[in-house]
Amino acid sequence: MWHQKAFMPWVQMPAEGLINFLNQLSWNKNQGGSAAGDVAAVMIYVVLLFVRSEEVTEEPVEIPEFLGLPKDATQMTIQQIAAISYDQLEEATGLSRSLIRQGLRRLLELNQITSEGSKQKRIYLLNWPGGRWAKLPCRAIATKQGINAFKTFTLRNKHELNALKLYLYIASIRSRDSVHSEVSYELINTRLGIQERDIRRAINILIAADLLAQVNREVEKLENTSWGPNKYYLKGYGDLNVANSNRTTDTATKSIPVTDYRIESF
Repeated sequence: MWHQKAFMPWVQMPAEGLINFLNQLSWNKNQGGSAAGDVAAVMIYVVLLFVRSEEVTEEPVEIPEFLGLPKDATQMTIQQIAAISYDQLEEATGLSRSLIRQGLRRLLELNQITSEGSKQKRIYLLNWPGGRWAKLPCRAIATKQGINAFKTFTLRNKHELNALKLYLYIASIRSRDSVHSEVSYELINTRLGIQERDIRRAINILIAADLLAQVNREVEKLENTSWGPNKYYLKGYGDLNVANSNRTTDTATKSIPVTDYRIESF
């Protein structure tokens, strides 16, 4: 059975460099793989975030003599390690072994992970660039049976890839003082290159998959005829301000009331 990281309310996700990573994903057939390989890559990336552990090591550092510091000084290095088998990835995502292989290959190509060990016992090291990080809801979307939302995807069109890219982007731009993210269609188009006519379809896919809890639209105060940024509430948004412990009670996951829910049609 695949293992989730102690059913944490949320896990850390690198926000630094995320847009560059997402913009390298496209609905094009890559050499040695299918167009769906990039969709698989995002799913696997989320699973690796969920199951990773941290290993702290100390490495020697060269210290210039003029600083007057001990020559044997060391610095701590934190490695993000995900130990998971193909069988566990298959259970967690619902992907075929072929797509798992393609997804891992894409993550390696895009320098999001490195791998160590043999085929029988392989671990994946997540490459963290440092800097800003974001919270990704964990226990709200993952169970012992896997991430059920991923198992609703058909991997047959670009809209599902757009949806997953939008999901991670929405998570990355949330202010720590709020349980929702605010962004306009125009900015999504600028950041991710998703055409505005395709954004609403991506939103609907996330809602149908139960990855996005709700969307609010706000009227722009300065323009009577235009909409302001949407407010996006990820599934599990009530967990984002919960202390990250091993608690599994339901008291910390109560929803925060939100009104004016609207699903856009396409």
